[in-house]
Amino acid sequence: MNTVRLILCSCLAAWLGCSGTDPGGGASGGGGGDGTGASAGAGEPGGAGGEAGAGAAGSGGGGQGGAGGEDPGAPPCSPLTGATQTAPNSMVDLGHAGPIGSLFVAGDRVLSWDTDRWILWDTTTRTHVADGHAPGAYTGIPGYNFEVLFGGVEMRGDLVLVQTVPEEELELRSATDGSLLANISTSYKEVGLAEGGAYVWAVGDGGLTVWSPTGALIAAEPGDYAGAAITAAPDAVRIAKGPAGQDVIEIVPADGSPATVTPVFSSTFHSWFKDGQRFFATTGNTVRIYTKDAEQEELISMSSIEELGGARDYFWRHKLNHP
Repeated sequence: MNTVRLILCSCLAAWLGCSGTDPGGGASGGGGGDGTGASAGAGEPGGAGGEAGAGAAGSGGGGQGGAGGEDPGAPPCSPLTGATQTAPNSMVDLGHAGPIGSLFVAGDRVLSWDTDRWILWDTTTRTHVADGHAPGAYTGIPGYNFEVLFGGVEMRGDLVLVQTVPEEELELRSATDGSLLANISTSYKEVGLAEGGAYVWAVGDGGLTVWSPTGALIAAEPGDYAGAAITAAPDAVRIAKGPAGQDVIEIVPADGSPATVTPVFSSTFHSWFKDGQRFFATTGNTVRIYTKDAEQEELISMSSIEELGGARDYFWRHKLNHP
């Protein structure tokens, strides 16, 4: 059976804490000066990390520059323990028989999923930690227009979420050793982990439910959350466009205290910032930026709100299909 090999080598090298050795790693040096007769001038040294290469003989001409050499101080990258290396230039075999649909990184852990098998790796020791199955499907091309249709896995902080039976059964596992923390049986349409792995939340026909990393029930809010815009910070789940109303944010605390709603905000909710600390509300091309608790910070008139987004203290927009 063919296995999938990671092609984002430079990124994975950083995760694995190695820089690798590459016979062509240094840049080639410049040509040497003119020689006399059939002798060649010496080539200049190769680039950073490379040793000087010998200049090639040229009839009365300068020698070729030295090829870039290996960096003797860089530890080599090797396959992860227990993985099968079948291609001579592979950095690491992730052990998947199909395309990788999702890849998560948290600290020294990497979690990969191919719409069936998931594998958890320790990048410090480059060893396999745990694996299992999570049936699912996706559309598009991973890394481009990828979208999970159902099923899958997620890792945040020290918590791993595995959808063992999509829309029916969940597993919560430790990212440290892969051990099972909890099995959760619930009917759901959407599920996710909070930032840092503080809790797991799910939305289904019965409403919004929140559990601790050990599977203990934290909150159960009834209502129709289909189509709601949800962001899960460590302190609370925040819901826009939910049953509490279209012009407020519902806040479900992670400590189990009662849910609350923010003051009413103006305009129509557009989207959360990527980090969930702010959100956009728009009227036409007029954009309001609010804090997560619905305190207005900015009022901006823009030429367009196409592909509007934000994170931390920045926001942006960009136009698709530029000529």
